[in-house]
Amino acid sequence: MLLQKLSWAGVLIQSEDTVILIDPLGRTPEGQEKPLAGRVGEPLEPLLTFDQLPKPTAILISHIHPDHFDPISITQSFGTDLPVLVPIESVEMVKQTGLTNVIGVTVGYTETYNTVTVKAAQSVDGYGTPQVSWIVEGKGGKVIHFSDTLFHGYWWRIAREHGPFEAACLPVNGPVLEVYGLPQQSVLPACMTPEEAVEAAKILGAKRLVPIHFGTFHNPPYYIETPNLIERLERRAAERDVPLTILQAGESVQFS
Repeated sequence: MLLQKLSWAGVLIQSEDTVILIDPLGRTPEGQEKPLAGRVGEPLEPLLTFDQLPKPTAILISHIHPDHFDPISITQSFGTDLPVLVPIESVEMVKQTGLTNVIGVTVGYTETYNTVTVKAAQSVDGYGTPQVSWIVEGKGGKVIHFSDTLFHGYWWRIAREHGPFEAACLPVNGPVLEVYGLPQQSVLPACMTPEEAVEAAKILGAKRLVPIHFGTFHNPPYYIETPNLIERLERRAAERDVPLTILQAGESVQFS
């Protein structure tokens, strides 16, 4: 099994001839002036284009925020009929993008593509948007991807019911947002901080933490990434004895 980090929170998982994409992002998020949309700004690094990727067997979407769901790039590169799995509450909105093979999922949903099994598990979005995490199991092991979740109380249950994991892909940039359309803003992070991600990986019993959702966007005062995140991540991972694999966009790790 190969795990490749894509831009932002995206990952590619390949086992033999089966390719799974999770939250792939190939263009600057649009619709940032819509109510409840975070204004992440222009990317600080080039985004990987989808023509650099193999054609996926299926695309898994954690939630439909524009920095996690990129229907324009999906359609332009792969057409409209690939299986696209999304939280069931978001199906009708996703169908409006022109994608024709949209599958709504709830926690516990399981599907098998060739020799790869995907399963939806719990995740908690910072603004209440329906969100799932994704477990992908193939030859070489099992990977879990948490997109941009908050720290929550499902870690122990997920570890008990679905572990062990070769890798846990967890957000680490703990951003504070000013979100258009909210009557009251929050000064708390909208997803996990480096310290929280390490603790989640520890509870999950993951063999390694692969950080995602960092470095690409920082747009004060609307989207403020937590400072010194790599230094904090490395320090806490060492303190908690959590193996850490930091991948840049395009880099990969192989599980045998």
